[in-house]
Amino acid sequence: MKRHFIFMFWLCGVLAVPLLAQDDFSDDDFDFEVEDSVERAWDPAEKLNRYSDSFNRWVFRKVLRTPLITYNEKVPRPFRNGVSNLFSNFSEPLHLVNCVLQGKVEKAEDTISRFCINSTIGLAGWFDVAGDKLDIEAQKEDFGQTLGSWGLPEGPYLVLPLRGPLFLRDLFTVPFDRALTVDQYFFPHNPEWAFAYGSYKTGHSMAREVDRIDALEKDTIDPYTMVKDAFNQYREAQIKD
Repeated sequence: MKRHFIFMFWLCGVLAVPLLAQDDFSDDDFDFEVEDSVERAWDPAEKLNRYSDSFNRWVFRKVLRTPLITYNEKVPRPFRNGVSNLFSNFSEPLHLVNCVLQGKVEKAEDTISRFCINSTIGLAGWFDVAGDKLDIEAQKEDFGQTLGSWGLPEGPYLVLPLRGPLFLRDLFTVPFDRALTVDQYFFPHNPEWAFAYGSYKTGHSMAREVDRIDALEKDTIDPYTMVKDAFNQYREAQIKD
């Protein structure tokens, strides 16, 4: 089992860490409920995307699912919640800059408050004091949303191996999103530690989605189309909020 864990995090690191800027599928607001009125995403590369989607789901079932479930079972929930809070807090500067660029003044103020409170009283973000005690809602704004709010079309829908769905517009903004995420600078001169940290971050984020992925596989005839429509609706809602 130990070797299985090591291999899982290595695989996540090799294929996913270079593209990890924000965790679209680790957002608790995301679900697979799709409104009929939502326009379908432009999908000119559907055949290739379906290959990538099939590969991702195969890797999940055959390689990742067991160690991810074991991680959820063996690691206490309070610890996992603390880790999730940390990762969220490290992304607050990214959300702040994009709130400002979109002219969302109140959301920018909330983001500043959250970052200051959680980074101090919340012990670097381990505890979400701002959210749990003061009801200051987290804002999740990225450069893809900013460009979308400025009128730039999302472009074609893509599914990347071990990364999942995104639009071409979002792919080009990955370096900017990463540059404003605090933990990218934790290990500037130690690539081994940076790799290990990024691998764990990816594995932890994926572990949060096991139940939803299982439900999607079990209850959906065409998971590809369901995820595409739900993701399109999700990103539209983020841009219009």
